[in-house]
Amino acid sequence: MLLHHSLNKVLGRLACLCTIMFSLSLEAANAINFVGFNAFDKTDLKQSNRLFDNYIHQLIPIADKYGMTFGIYDVSHGGSETLDADVITFGSVPDMESFQAFFQDPEFAKISPMLHTALSGHQVIFTHSGFAPTPSRGHTLLSLLWLQGDTG
Repeated sequence: MLLHHSLNKVLGRLACLCTIMFSLSLEAANAINFVGFNAFDKTDLKQSNRLFDNYIHQLIPIADKYGMTFGIYDVSHGGSETLDADVITFGSVPDMESFQAFFQDPEFAKISPMLHTALSGHQVIFTHSGFAPTPSRGHTLLSLLWLQGDTG
């Protein structure tokens, strides 16, 4: 009888753990992941860069309120004339409700004109799962091999 009771207790805890893991996987599945390509307005590059930096500085606490995380990477142009991006952002938001609430935030509305003024182009790609480059010493190389997951 004691063995049966202990087994039921273990099975009950295992079922609870499985429920928690399933809930966490659903939550992760509902996350919104994105990659943004930002091109500065080249008519006044210093001003565009300054506006973008100011925008990002003010954006971080607003994004934190909604569980948004992101990384920001400067692009070094080394021979690709087709890539019109000076900054690439990788990010995620826990769910669509948080994402929509972020864009409705009055503080975000106040700073978004800075982004519109700083940029001549902005494109966002949404992905099914998140990804971010692995930091390295000195530089971070974003390449097709890295995007495909072959870092060797």
